[in-house]
Amino acid sequence: MVRLQNRPRGLPVAGRDLVVSTEAVPTKLEDGQVLVQNIFLAMDPAMRGWMNDTRSYLPPVNIGDIMRGASIGQVLVSRSVLFKKGDWVNCGLEIGWAEIGICSGASLTALDLNFEASPAIHLGILGT
Repeated sequence: MVRLQNRPRGLPVAGRDLVVSTEAVPTKLEDGQVLVQNIFLAMDPAMRGWMNDTRSYLPPVNIGDIMRGASIGQVLVSRSVLFKKGDWVNCGLEIGWAEIGICSGASLTALDLNFEASPAIHLGILGT
């Protein structure tokens, strides 16, 4: 997971402002939840604003929290009737910059991969 360690001044610096942490991910799912492995993470201009301690259309990311960001992933385990193992999903901002996360199946969007393009195309070219 990538956590916000400090509020950057100027460009964020890896290892100072954004740090990688390794910790166990809870895997016990409740009814309606899914365990998703992120495959693609968005890096959008809006993310820099979320690192500031000012409110905009979303509250800032708190120090120590996983960095907010859109992602595309695959379902590893599902206790939701909406998804099965292997489904590709758009996680929106639910998981953020984490390799694996748990979220409600209702908060995910199933991806249509019936064309020749990377699933990453579902993150969008214009960002958040």
